[in-house]
Amino acid sequence: MLRLILFVPLLLPAAILITGCSSSGVTGETTFYGTWTKGVYAGDTIIFSRKNGKNIMRYNGSFNASLPVYIETEFAVRNEGLYIAPFALPPTGGTALNPVEGFTWITPGRKFSMQANQMWPILSLYPAYFTFIKAL
Repeated sequence: MLRLILFVPLLLPAAILITGCSSSGVTGETTFYGTWTKGVYAGDTIIFSRKNGKNIMRYNGSFNASLPVYIETEFAVRNEGLYIAPFALPPTGGTALNPVEGFTWITPGRKFSMQANQMWPILSLYPAYFTFIKAL
């Protein structure tokens, strides 16, 4: 009986370590729904939502507050990564989505980093990374 009493307290932490360390817990598109920001300027906000039965990511592609060019593209979550339709193509129904290069969760469900050139091709000359935080 004494062995059982000593063994049970060791079993619970082991079970937590085995089951709790394998993934970020981010499994679906609804995790992204809402407004994400990286600053206070034009082009610093991404809005993820559902529109006409599709998951849509909307952002200002111009970086110019006086001449905004809003881009809407389809997105999906696959293998805990963010996938989007190729630049400047209309929503496709999920058939031609590409992984966002450099996408990494910093705080799962709240903060992520990504390579910027897939959304802003003008930044393709150097590897720019942006960090977005979900607005409350």
